[in-house]
Amino acid sequence: MRGQALLLESILIVAAVIATLILTSHLFKVQYIKGSYELRINAERILTYLADSGYIYPIAYGISGSGDPDYAKTLLDSMIPPNFGYNFTVASPVTGTIFSITRNFNPAAADGGQLILMRGEGRIVILLLSR
Repeated sequence: MRGQALLLESILIVAAVIATLILTSHLFKVQYIKGSYELRINAERILTYLADSGYIYPIAYGISGSGDPDYAKTLLDSMIPPNFGYNFTVASPVTGTIFSITRNFNPAAADGGQLILMRGEGRIVILLLSR
């Protein structure tokens, strides 16, 4: 009789632990709004492409060290469809914003990504997309 009680008690404890794990996984699930998640992924893909292809360094540093906004605008306009707005900012951790480019940007409906470059004093490249 005592063995059966211990077995029943063990089964109830295991069931309680499993139920707790299931409930807590639903409580702490990260939820994204479809639109902003899509914008974030697209911005990160564009930044990754610019980094992998080597375009990011001429954009962020330029010849004089202060970036090349014209080159950045040409590349971004060719990569981002006209129905998307964007804000592209290159900043230095030391001196602040170096340049910023905006096209049809709506900050209320925006999401994006950032890239940190470690050459010289460093650069922070931020791309925000909006619809």
